[in-house]
Amino acid sequence: MTQAEKEQLHNQAKALLTYKQAKIAEEMAAIPGRLAQIMELRDLESASGEITNQTLVHNQRKRFDQLKSLYPSPYFNRLELTFKAEKTPREIFIGKFPFAEEGIYSWTAPIATIRFDSPGPFAFAVDEKTQSGKIESKDQYLIIDGEIKFLASEKLSAERELIYQEYFSQHKTDFVLPEILAQMEKAQDEVIRAKAKGPLVISGPAGSGKTTLALHRVAYLLQSPDTSDSYSQDKIIVFVQDASTKDYFSGLLPSFGIRDVRIVTFGEWALDCLDLSKLKSVNRYLDSIDASNEFESAKIKALRSGRQLEITYHDCFDELAAYYSDFFSTEQKVFFSRQKKDCVLDRIDLTALLLSRLQQGPLEISRKYYRMASDKSLERRMRREAADYSLVIVDEFENYLPEQIGLVKSALNRKESSILYVGDLKQQIYLGAIKAWRDLGEEFSDYDGLDQSTQKNIIRLQKVYRNTKGILEYIASSGYQIEVPEQLRLGNPVEEVKLSDKENEIAWVKERVVSKPGVSIGILAQEKEYLSHYEEEFNDLDNVRIMPIHEAQGVEFDAVFLLGIDEHLLKNDLPDQSQDEQSREFRRISRDLLYIAMTRAMNELYVSIK
Repeated sequence: MTQAEKEQLHNQAKALLTYKQAKIAEEMAAIPGRLAQIMELRDLESASGEITNQTLVHNQRKRFDQLKSLYPSPYFNRLELTFKAEKTPREIFIGKFPFAEEGIYSWTAPIATIRFDSPGPFAFAVDEKTQSGKIESKDQYLIIDGEIKFLASEKLSAERELIYQEYFSQHKTDFVLPEILAQMEKAQDEVIRAKAKGPLVISGPAGSGKTTLALHRVAYLLQSPDTSDSYSQDKIIVFVQDASTKDYFSGLLPSFGIRDVRIVTFGEWALDCLDLSKLKSVNRYLDSIDASNEFESAKIKALRSGRQLEITYHDCFDELAAYYSDFFSTEQKVFFSRQKKDCVLDRIDLTALLLSRLQQGPLEISRKYYRMASDKSLERRMRREAADYSLVIVDEFENYLPEQIGLVKSALNRKESSILYVGDLKQQIYLGAIKAWRDLGEEFSDYDGLDQSTQKNIIRLQKVYRNTKGILEYIASSGYQIEVPEQLRLGNPVEEVKLSDKENEIAWVKERVVSKPGVSIGILAQEKEYLSHYEEEFNDLDNVRIMPIHEAQGVEFDAVFLLGIDEHLLKNDLPDQSQDEQSREFRRISRDLLYIAMTRAMNELYVSIK
């Protein structure tokens, strides 16, 4: 194809995009008028008619929101199809949401599965019937904010050819849903459309795209004609690790058309179930790694001792103190007294309380509902009702106690339920958490290999490496079993130093940070207390984030400063036989945390050892 022919196709594609956007805008402009007509009829309707009108209003508003989201990127595929027993080809488009009037189908529709096929025969199932025919041609688009960034075309008579591609910078500041949907592979699409009921694990290291794939799975279950009747947004809950992940999901889900799904940490959910909303929850109470490990280990021993915790709600801290008493040292009893004074419960406390509460009957939560007021307006109320979900998503499942998973599963509607686990067993950061597939209480085999042909309901994703080769080689040299692909960019060597004191370390970090304006930088250490001077030094720099390692899971930076690292831990030169089982567990968690910290660096890694 000549350049002139490519330019002609590009211009035709731009004209088609303009036309489709105009039609979407036209339909959006008509919706307010329809809503006004529906509202005019409200006073003339009976109670049942009022409910019907509310449904109509909801549907029109939902359609407006979908069209508004569709307008900047109406589609990412155009296919010319000749169906069996038909002579005239049809033109269809695949996009985020449907707009049937212009032949745009949602990516969740059965017909959308053929968008991964090459020109030639096609077949897809609709209501247990097979539709078949021939794909005459296929165009793939990436459209962002009404502009075509990428266009490729292929036909029966011609192989795939790039028509147009705009230059992309390496760094993207926003999550672009059309781009991810457009580039989704057929294998990923099959995962998203997998059997709905029962458990599913999406496992993979950082950078493998497991969270994105999981959210597509949720969107598909909610929007697909085959599954939408079984999954309503108010019966779905997403468990996340912390507030920052919660904010990330809350900002991301609306781009999938998901607005009413509850996103919580386990601690928030547990406090709600226990009706202890005045208290605070944390995953880890103590900042000191060593003291925290010992404190949590004692609590876990109590939790798994078989001892029964009786809760009366007069004072849950006193009840917990008695529950832990035989397992706590004198110092740990002081720590727990501080917890009570701070009104804080950690993940183990909440698990023990919930297990006791579950003995009294199904867990209950607070839920919003709307009641018709005398003036026919809707007023919001709250009520307590059974925690009952059709779909549960557990993000970073490897950080949950098996007992926590059991509590979450107790709230599943057993007849129509699904649970989706997202995470990586090799990135565990908390004591007592999931170590093997059997700890999930599902029908999974207990081994490290995750061959889909033999491993039931587990999808294993491979890492998409964004780190440099130099960083990965440094991680491998520290004793971690990690693949180092040859084709990766080399990058700068990892800079490792051993400085005489904290003042010299701060100066070393400052000298390098000031030379990187606008570059995302993470300053990490094993303990929060170690970072207090750095928070004072770099508080005014928007591109610098300072956090303990256990809070860095799921985030990435251009450059990472890893500070105050124990040299023996880094080099893994302490033999296992020199420690008891508990000490080996502590060290394993510390090593996993260190691996997570080093893999947060995309381009540059600086390590200060002590």
